Amino acid sequence: MKFTEKKIPIEKLFLWDENARFPDQYYNSDEKELLRYFLSKPNFKLKDFIGEIVTDIDLPHLEKIVVWDSSEKLIVIEGNRR
Repeated sequence: MKFTEKKIPIEKLFLWDENARFPDQYYNSDEKELLRYFLSKPNFKLKDFIGEIVTDIDLPHLEKIVVWDSSEKLIVIEGNRR
């Protein structure tokens, strides 16, 4: 397997519907449905996370994400809170 490093605009990345954070019924869901699920979960603390991003916007992003090119779209399969 060959890995390459690229800078990809965030709007070109998609959530992985088979991520363990999604219940099984969300597999094969579209992006809007996955986002609605994430936003509906208070224990994910997304508002806090968004505040952290705004506060630390000038810090360098050193952690990488893993993206799978499915030939249809670029799917983030690893990256946790990045």
